Amino acid sequence: MALGITLLLSGLSVAFALIFALRRRQNNQGSPPGPAGVPLLGNALQTSRDVSKVHLTMAKWKEEFGSVFKIRMFGNDLVVVSGRDAIHEVR
Repeated sequence: MALGITLLLSGLSVAFALIFALRRRQNNQGSPPGPAGVPLLGNALQTSRDVSKVHLTMAKWKEEFGSVFKIRMFGNDLVVVSGRDAIHEVR
């Protein structure tokens, strides 16, 4: 009986993970590039814990992904636009 419950819970966990991954892939089509995050927290763990240094992480991501990139924080997508030309282009 315990083995059956364990297998059921394992199967549900795998199914949930697959559904989550497929939905996320569909939502990312046509979006700006950005760093990969973790489920639920997104890129929160990749940013500095010291709020006064978050801009350094953003500057690093700008070099890697360009002037317009997307990050995810706690389930919310945020588009970061950096630089005068990029701001005028988005506007």
